[in-house]
Amino acid sequence: MTFQSIFLNQRRNKSYQLRQLIFISFIIYRIVVNISMTRKLPFDKLFQTVKWIIEGLAVGAIIFSVTSIILKQLWVAPLGNISSFSLLSLALIYLLSESSLIRAGLELVEAMVLSILFAFTYLQSYELIYHFSFPIYLNYFRLPILDGEGARYLIERLPAVLPIALMRKHMAFHRISAIFLLLFMTIWAIWLLYGFPQYFAQDTFYPTILKTSDQYILSLTLNFGSKLVLALFFISLLKLDLTQNPVLTLLKFS
Repeated sequence: MTFQSIFLNQRRNKSYQLRQLIFISFIIYRIVVNISMTRKLPFDKLFQTVKWIIEGLAVGAIIFSVTSIILKQLWVAPLGNISSFSLLSLALIYLLSESSLIRAGLELVEAMVLSILFAFTYLQSYELIYHFSFPIYLNYFRLPILDGEGARYLIERLPAVLPIALMRKHMAFHRISAIFLLLFMTIWAIWLLYGFPQYFAQDTFYPTILKTSDQYILSLTLNFGSKLVLALFFISLLKLDLTQNPVLTLLKFS
């Protein structure tokens, strides 16, 4: 078994619990929608308390992530070594999407659960793009292929990005969305032209058309930078009121 196969298998095993969480969140979302269509949800005060707790955790995650990045602690070990940039992006997407959905008139619990699904959709979208960028699927000298391992990975991961369809009525593709999408594609193309270097490996995965003197720093910069840009793309899809959004106001004065 090659190093790349071992690495991809580790990533698949590492994401098993995350996929379970997304599946459970989707089931909860459907239950909440069905209940809200038949009768008013009980325990409003309880749900409001849960909302405050989740928002507090998200704000705490933002502060923790920014502090960790400043201190050059790029991974969070207690959360399965998720990167600080990914944690920061998830928290921002959750807070902003929740605010947007509540202002759109959704039930409180429905907005919370849908925001969680939307945030994890961002993360799983990045993982799909990242996974299928390796040479086993993408090659300079032949057409892209999808082998049995890739098909299995796609079947496992694709359902995790489907909840974005539930957000279709609450999203809009703006000019800034196109800018962020183009910027993300540009960063990814540059990453491939540098040979798709990874911080965990000494060699590159493609011919190095572009050269660098510090492959480690370059791989971290492109990896984390692309995550932030993709997060900004997802945020730009939301129908946000930039003048009255309380989350943006909080971030502005924090």
